[in-house]
Amino acid sequence: MGNADTPEGRGVMAWLARLTGRRPRPAPLQHPGHSVFAVKRGNNASAAEAPRLADQGVAMNTDEQIRVTALVQGTVQGVGFRYWTWRQSEKLGLVGSAVNRHDGSVEVVAEGPRWAVRDLLREIQGPDAPGAVFKVDAHYEDARGGLNGFTTG
Repeated sequence: MGNADTPEGRGVMAWLARLTGRRPRPAPLQHPGHSVFAVKRGNNASAAEAPRLADQGVAMNTDEQIRVTALVQGTVQGVGFRYWTWRQSEKLGLVGSAVNRHDGSVEVVAEGPRWAVRDLLREIQGPDAPGAVFKVDAHYEDARGGLNGFTTG
């Protein structure tokens, strides 16, 4: 049991990669504060306190309004990434923007309920996102308002 030619021998993904001739997809990207979204409803702590409180097991209110500024790095310009992000944000009811930066990255600012911001960041890092996302550096803060709709620039 567990010989190298079976799934148990090297892991299912390695076995499937050999079988299909395709490289296994790397693990999903993690971003700072990821654990903020894995906690229960209940507390109205600020977005800045969320990572510290999540580590302590304090419940968070997933309907609380927050803002995320995410720097998305990879092959994300010239592939429809900003417009795809706009569509995802519209579906989730978020407001904000997706803007190309001179260094080849895209800056995404989104504001709305914590659960919707979480879902947008998951989609950005997911397999359906256009281009190739290598890294997402996300910074959270309390919602400030002043944003209307979602824009691309």
